[in-house]
Amino acid sequence: AVTHGPVVLSGNYGDTTLSALPSLDVASIKRAAPTALAFTATANGATVRLGPFHDAHGHNYTVYWNTGGRASVRIANAAGGLVLGIQDMSTADGGRALLW
Repeated sequence: AVTHGPVVLSGNYGDTTLSALPSLDVASIKRAAPTALAFTATANGATVRLGPFHDAHGHNYTVYWNTGGRASVRIANAAGGLVLGIQDMSTADGGRALLW
């Protein structure tokens, strides 16, 4: 999941049905306007709009992304760039939480 502060951002896919988890280029995340919670990023080679998950209704969306990193799950804070990864998918399975 990508966050901006405490807000989880979802990818807006409009009417497009996702058949697989999109691959997000985390380095491509850009804020669309300095005061709005609107972002753009590149996923699967195309531009996708990101906005607050709590506003995600009336369109197909995702909050889960392939990022190509070494952790199975990543949470990236778009404001500060801090990334949280869970090794071996779940802390319930004994995986360690990693920050980088």
